[in-house]
Amino acid sequence: LCESPQTLCGLPQTLVFTSKTHILWAMKNSILLVSMATITIVISALSWHYFGSDAAGILRGKPDAVMDWLPIILRIHIGGGMLAMASGTGLWFTSRKQKRFGVHRWIGRFYGLSVLVGGVAGACIALWSIDGTVTVFGFLGLATVWMYFTTRAVVLAMKGDIAGHQRAAAFSLAVTFSALTFRMFLLIPLFT
Repeated sequence: LCESPQTLCGLPQTLVFTSKTHILWAMKNSILLVSMATITIVISALSWHYFGSDAAGILRGKPDAVMDWLPIILRIHIGGGMLAMASGTGLWFTSRKQKRFGVHRWIGRFYGLSVLVGGVAGACIALWSIDGTVTVFGFLGLATVWMYFTTRAVVLAMKGDIAGHQRAAAFSLAVTFSALTFRMFLLIPLFT
């Protein structure tokens, strides 16, 4: 099965875990998975109110000319982001298991589509920000970077560059989960 006594099925001996460290690693990953899933559910629940009301704070002060379509685009962006966070959590934990490769690929396709939908809608919303030029370019840049790294991760995976794919996917997930940071900023006034 293995090529030499210095490796264990292709892994250098220095990378082979003892059973105790492997268990600790699995426990840390389980805690991280539960934390990411919990935070995703909480943030999704907090974002759900945007689906029920056009009077959400983000829509206040927008020109009447865009109010016919902007609430719909906002809902598309939020829905895409919520689906990207949920599927991104699943992607992170299926990527390390070779036996789950098919599952990882299908979740990745769903994640990529969610990012594309959420990113395009986010770019449209960014153009109508009333909080100044910095905000417009900040959110537009965020949407662009989100779609770029996701697209890059997909292209690298299709080319077979797994190391590059993992780096690009990590950046994409970081941008996806920046939504959590923004929602946490909204909670700061409650604690001050």
